[in-house]
Amino acid sequence: MKSVGLLTAAFCIVALFSLLFPALQGALSIGLFFSLVGTIFDLINAMSWEFTGHIDNLTQDSEMMKDLTTFLALGRITGSIKKAKGPFAFENLELKNVTFKYPNATSSVLNGISFKIEAGKHYSFVGQNGSGKTTIIKLLTGLYGDYGGEILLNNVSLHDYPQDVINSAFSNVFQDFARYSSSVRENIRIGDIHTIDTKNDRELIDILKDINFSFQSMDKGLDTQLGKLQENGIDLPGGQWQKIAIARDIVNSASVRLLMNQLRH
Repeated sequence: MKSVGLLTAAFCIVALFSLLFPALQGALSIGLFFSLVGTIFDLINAMSWEFTGHIDNLTQDSEMMKDLTTFLALGRITGSIKKAKGPFAFENLELKNVTFKYPNATSSVLNGISFKIEAGKHYSFVGQNGSGKTTIIKLLTGLYGDYGGEILLNNVSLHDYPQDVINSAFSNVFQDFARYSSSVRENIRIGDIHTIDTKNDRELIDILKDINFSFQSMDKGLDTQLGKLQENGIDLPGGQWQKIAIARDIVNSASVRLLMNQLRH
């Protein structure tokens, strides 16, 4: 932006002096001189702002590409997604003196966390922002493996399980859940891509009824298009979108369901 400002100033000076001498010699009238100078200044000013805007957009796009390149460098999924041999028979999960610190962080998010949960029960993690609730979910689902201490799934270290088995054990509804611009049916069935063609409509409708999802404004039922990509798409309120995400989680055959939300008071 500074370079564009200096360049604009230089053009203005050149234009001014190139017209000044003809004006002094009488080749240009004073009125025409000021008219030409004003027009040139306005033109250069408009061009400089537009050029600066393009530079700004180019800089932002360049920074976004850096993030995208870094993300792609983390690894690529090749071939089909591996499927576990069957549903995971969950018995218990235990954290023993677990510690974790994010890369380049100065302090640990988790510092000696220990607890145990068992099948058939409901548990809640409650705490302030930054207390480690989301981090625990990331560790359980295998997103991070460089933690201290032990995480035992059915009394076996989580490190000893292949990722496909971990995926079959846990399903998640994050606070920032996905909103797919597709039909209601497809939004739910994608919850378990390995059984996406085996879920019948009756089962999906029963799930939606169990979570009190409203069909009142949907003439096409499960074929109703959601989102804004299509002209006939319906953009649901946030609470209804969240119910779709919950239905997607219920369809999944995982043994442990992890639900995340932020409470305000």
